Amino acid sequence: MASFDTNGRLLGQLAQGAFSEPWGIAQAPADFGVFSNMILISNTTSGQIGAYDSTSGAFQGFLQDASGNPITLPGIWGIGFGNGHPESGPTTVLYYSAGGDDETTGEFGEIRAN
Repeated sequence: MASFDTNGRLLGQLAQGAFSEPWGIAQAPADFGVFSNMILISNTTSGQIGAYDSTSGAFQGFLQDASGNPITLPGIWGIGFGNGHPESGPTTVLYYSAGGDDETTGEFGEIRAN
């Protein structure tokens, strides 16, 4: 994935990683565990969320559960952090939406750093 300025000049590129359908993107806050301040990308096909260094764009790994396994959310689409208000949740919580079973079901959930 790449970013460009308004004149079409390449500004930077994230390492490809293992993503075939990158969809959601969010900037992790400074207090999000080992992935603090990183760019998080959700991949619809694998259901995983990858983390990228916000300066170099280097792939840093996948968000993991408490057992060290990559978190897998079938059909994950959007991701975003709360903005600190009661209506939107804490800034340290990553919210996601996903549609499993060939998008016939839906899920809204949250991920918190340990």
